[in-house]
Amino acid sequence: MGASYDSNIDELESELKSAFASFGLDAPSRKAATVGNRCAETIAQGIHDRGMNRQGPNGEWAPNAPSTIKKKGRDAPNRDTEVMLSTEQIAGEVTVSREEMDVIFGKDAETKAKGFYAEEGQGRTGIVREFFWITESDADAALDGLCDDLMNHLARG
Repeated sequence: MGASYDSNIDELESELKSAFASFGLDAPSRKAATVGNRCAETIAQGIHDRGMNRQGPNGEWAPNAPSTIKKKGRDAPNRDTEVMLSTEQIAGEVTVSREEMDVIFGKDAETKAKGFYAEEGQGRTGIVREFFWITESDADAALDGLCDDLMNHLARG
């Protein structure tokens, strides 16, 4: 005769379903207020890092106009005040619900307007420097953080 044993697979399945059901973007994160905030901060860091290298999601940014370079003494798009590439401004206003996260660039009206003009065209020449876009590497980094928070959530039970 075969050995006899008791299985708790039904109990385990029930506990896992309950744990997953209680996890969402609004769940607490180990590194931010919520999982959604952590995702926004992670994505903001990726956008910041690309911008510091004059890169947008589609490649290198156009240089400043010659008159701007002459006036500022250098060609460093979106870096003079450090507002445009501030991770705090990039993450801006974050609204998180269980299943969705909305991120609006900027913490105030002036900064939001700067973000709009960077995306739509700035200056007399209408230079566009797209930057407020999520790339695959940003999504991968956010997913890594989400998985870390999920594992922490499951461990807490």
